[in-house]
Amino acid sequence: MTRAIFYVDNLPLAQACVAFAETLGLNVEPDILSRLEEGQYLTTASKNFDVNFIKNADFANKKANEACVGITSIEDSYLVFLNDCVMTFDAQQAEDEVTLEEEITAPDAATVAALFAKVKGQKKSPAKYYVTYRNDQWVATTNPEGSYGNLFDLANS
Repeated sequence: MTRAIFYVDNLPLAQACVAFAETLGLNVEPDILSRLEEGQYLTTASKNFDVNFIKNADFANKKANEACVGITSIEDSYLVFLNDCVMTFDAQQAEDEVTLEEEITAPDAATVAALFAKVKGQKKSPAKYYVTYRNDQWVATTNPEGSYGNLFDLANS
């Protein structure tokens, strides 16, 4: 998230913004909705949370100066807050997708052996099959597109 500090001049609006961030699954300080009060500061991208709050003006000003950001009212800038939440959510989703793809690096030897045995058991040639990850599992298919490699070659490597 982008560092921003919002003066809470409309408590129901600030609470709605926090609830929206929670709905997206962002890292929100626990119990913030019950502790946030009008006159405090709602902040994004703090050290420990995506959404947090600051109780007093002096500390809010210090954090704003450190981050080189201005303090705006939540009533005037709630759309900025909501947009930042959505952008962070989208970025986290993209990261999750990349991570998932990276976890699926290669079939293990037991998987290749099981696929080889299954193809041979159906009296088919393993040399004509390719190992592909599809629907959360490794499968043997005759289509080489997007495959990890030829089943026969993988079984004999």
